[in-house]
Amino acid sequence: MTSINCIGENNGLKPRILVVEDQILIATMIDAELRELGFAVVGPAYTLEQAHKFACRNRLHAAVLAYELNSASTADLARALKRRACPVLFISALE
Repeated sequence: MTSINCIGENNGLKPRILVVEDQILIATMIDAELRELGFAVVGPAYTLEQAHKFACRNRLHAAVLAYELNSASTADLARALKRRACPVLFISALE
């Protein structure tokens, strides 16, 4: 995987939040809420491949990740983001 960019300060720009969720309705709701709160949303990414591309091509302040994406774990993506000091919030509908 190529380098993932994360930054700690916003330099006057809206903080960029990566959204990774395979359920379109949930992704749309998260996107709308974050934008309403003043964040710039990167994505949503609906696949791990999309998520990695978005993460590599954008400077991120944080990420909201579905714990499972199309039956695959997002743990490796989260670890890559954490190595670059990018906070990660997991969401899940699993019980």
